[in-house]
Amino acid sequence: MKTSLGYVLGAGGRVARSKLHTARSDGYMMMTESAPGGAIDEVIGRAGYKASEFIPIYGWSVVSWQLCVKKDSPIQTFQQFVDECKKRRVVVATIGRSGSSHIQLAALQKELSLPFGMVHFEGSGKAYPAVMGGHVDAAISGPGSGSRMRDSLHFLAVTGETREQALPEVPTLTELGFRVTPIDQIWYAMATPKVPDDRIAILSNAFAKAFEDKTLWEQMQKAGEYLKLLTRPQVEEMVGKQAEVIEKYKELLG
Repeated sequence: MKTSLGYVLGAGGRVARSKLHTARSDGYMMMTESAPGGAIDEVIGRAGYKASEFIPIYGWSVVSWQLCVKKDSPIQTFQQFVDECKKRRVVVATIGRSGSSHIQLAALQKELSLPFGMVHFEGSGKAYPAVMGGHVDAAISGPGSGSRMRDSLHFLAVTGETREQALPEVPTLTELGFRVTPIDQIWYAMATPKVPDDRIAILSNAFAKAFEDKTLWEQMQKAGEYLKLLTRPQVEEMVGKQAEVIEKYKELLG
């Protein structure tokens, strides 16, 4: 059987999700998802689908966010970041308006009462240069991409419950005494709504078999990405919880 791989770009994954949502329910089309992308679309009402309608197949990553500054920034700790926000207008780069990095910053603003501003970029490839060039004070992005920029960036904290394997020396906000709701990124494959369970099982088993390849694990780790395998029920539970959190912050995502 011939397999084709297509790159469907646009609107933070909304174009790809819309295409998948209207595809035939035969299991022959699937996509890589980064939650809570679909839940964001659902909660703020900008798409004709619900995140819960898609069927998770298999997951391989759960990571939080890191907050970074340029290497020689006068802000070298998260506490100094907090203090600076109270003195002047600090500006932080996201990697997409109304995306999960934006929501994590919104949670940071609201729960810690920090009045910093935000500028939205299309990915870390544009956000990091803005930080290094001094155009913004800080940026939020993934730990994997951050780990590949160690020579140019300094990391203040990660937002998850535990430290990130890609940045093991960087403390969590909780360790530093700051409680902020984590909006983790969940990477997984999903199928069109209403695909029969027997076909989902075939696809899930195929993914599980593929992730037995140790070379894959080694190559991912070289890129700063660490695998955490997830079953369909685990993904469904995580995505459901994220939709509840996003509902709390939707008014901040304009």
